[in-house]
Amino acid sequence: MLNCYLEALACADYRAHCFTIFSDPYSEYPDAYGTSLTMKISLEPEPEPEPVFVDRYIFPCQLLQPYFRFQTDHPASPEDQIQASAVERCCDFCPLFDAHNVEKTGTKAKAQR
Repeated sequence: MLNCYLEALACADYRAHCFTIFSDPYSEYPDAYGTSLTMKISLEPEPEPEPVFVDRYIFPCQLLQPYFRFQTDHPASPEDQIQASAVERCCDFCPLFDAHNVEKTGTKAKAQR
């Protein structure tokens, strides 16, 4: 954690180092869509599928993000879930960490084939 903190301090904007962007925080596998392969051969053209849009969010700690998943039925707020996970992974005492830095940044079209 200390090395990560020192790297963030060396950056002009610590957010460029600390923050990550991710999709659909309540999905079991938020960034896993599009990682499978399906092949279909047909002589009939298929209509273009309607795009599905997923929300995109800022996550406040790139060190914690690979180990964290939101729980929709959890009684604690999303921020409190992040903070508790940061305690578990020893990221909570980083002076740059703030669990309230989660916010929606927009949407992204999800691949449909």
